[in-house]
Amino acid sequence: QYTFKTERVGARNLKVSLKDRWIDAGQVFANIEHFSLGEIRGFKCSEEMESLISSFPQLKSPNSDLICVVEVAHSQLMADYRNKGLGVRLYRELISYALSENNNQPYLFIPNYCHRRSTTPEALRVWKSLAREYESEGDVIVIDKNPH
Repeated sequence: QYTFKTERVGARNLKVSLKDRWIDAGQVFANIEHFSLGEIRGFKCSEEMESLISSFPQLKSPNSDLICVVEVAHSQLMADYRNKGLGVRLYRELISYALSENNNQPYLFIPNYCHRRSTTPEALRVWKSLAREYESEGDVIVIDKNPH
């Protein structure tokens, strides 16, 4: 029986854990931050991000021009739990949690390599899977609804 636990870690970090009874099977950490268009231009995926922002003006906060960006900083899934759809489920829990933490306002969902570090090929498979469900440009995804 799998359970997912969401928690806020500090001011800007979200964590979702996957448990299989008493076993810690996996987790995903993400940063939730607001950036100006100027700051976004410094991201490695800035072209994709800017293209989505122009297609989805609702990404800009109503009272400012800041854009909420949720960046997966780290994810891990124990070997026995891979290739079972659990990575996608872990990310979907994160998507839903981040949406509620952002007052159900749309946000950009990005892999770590777009901004700070790198993303594993396994994690990128999860991104490709999620990109089929949402509007996306490359590996940048617009989250404007809860996952199915």
